[in-house]
Amino acid sequence: MKRVIIFKNGTEVDGKVVLVTHSLDELLTTAGNKFGIVAKRIFTEKGGEIDDLKLVRDDDILYVSAGENFIPHKSLSYCRHSCKGGNDPCSSSAEDQVTVAKHDPAVISALMDLTMEAKQLPPNSGHWVTLNVGGKYFTTSRSTLINKEPSSMLARMFAEREGGLYMSPSNVDSKGAYLIDRSPAYFEPILNYLRNGQLIFDSSLNAEGILEEARFFGIDSVIPQLENMITQGQQTRDNLPLSRRDVINALISTPFTAELRFQGVNLAGSDLSRLDLRSINLNLLAFTGAAWSVPT
Repeated sequence: MKRVIIFKNGTEVDGKVVLVTHSLDELLTTAGNKFGIVAKRIFTEKGGEIDDLKLVRDDDILYVSAGENFIPHKSLSYCRHSCKGGNDPCSSSAEDQVTVAKHDPAVISALMDLTMEAKQLPPNSGHWVTLNVGGKYFTTSRSTLINKEPSSMLARMFAEREGGLYMSPSNVDSKGAYLIDRSPAYFEPILNYLRNGQLIFDSSLNAEGILEEARFFGIDSVIPQLENMITQGQQTRDNLPLSRRDVINALISTPFTAELRFQGVNLAGSDLSRLDLRSINLNLLAFTGAAWSVPT
């Protein structure tokens, strides 16, 4: 999770270090609470207004306003006169200014405040988390649940902020594990995906079941992969030979006075012995390796 240094618009003192959460509105609310204002707009160091959280980078220096335009100022805290060569200290690059800003007393104080806040987090903010999913226990790290999909339901359940968690987790059982009423079989591949970024599951599991779990928990990055697997699986099944049961079902559902057309159907390897196939049109039928007999 990223963190940024925020100042009130037009000032360079009393900087606050805040965690970048899941939306720009949440960042504005947090910044507004820090400065006691109703924060409505947020700007970069050069006055560019940020309208998308994706534009925010780790350790960015930002300025928040109550709606007014960006107020430029000549930074004194960031432009130390110790710059080499006697050059204008304010002509240094933005990256150099950020580096100096990290040594600013206001920024150091803000970092200390953030450290104190972290020490005051509730007891359930430990590194390891145990989940009781449908009666099966899963123990994993908090970072596993948060880092890969920070906007997911699991991440919001266990991501920390000042004063607690972003979202109230579920109830806990007698062992202190968080209760989640979902299928453990389909949850396990989701958890492993969050751990290592690979979608691996047993062939006995249905990809559609895993897809439903991914949608439920908001694991958006794996959804296209699952949808593609399901589509490919359907296409593969369409090309598979019919089984003996498929043929029997077709015979049962077809009136004996009607002709059952099997043109182009693949019956390769199917056991058709002792079946009455006289009502079936077998033109263009693929039945290599099929076992069949003509009843007397």
